[in-house]
Amino acid sequence: MRSNDVCISERDSIIGPQAADCAEPSVTRAGDQTIVTIECGAGDRRVVESLLFTGDFKSWYRAQSKISSGGKRSGFSIDAKFLGSGCSP
Repeated sequence: MRSNDVCISERDSIIGPQAADCAEPSVTRAGDQTIVTIECGAGDRRVVESLLFTGDFKSWYRAQSKISSGGKRSGFSIDAKFLGSGCSP
């Protein structure tokens, strides 16, 4: 388990930059959950990542990721919370 302190502004996206061969992310809301699906590449090089976001996004959020590529699966989870407003721009 790793912990990092990171400054995030309102201009930052919770979804990082995408490669040129990625489709526009699909965003679905279900109650208090947001599901983002990103598909990149084609054929054997196709990668599908689904991210499930929960939280109020003011004091905390959780991101759970599932990644499928070439029959392999992986994923990660992020738990984030507001630590304070003392970040430098």
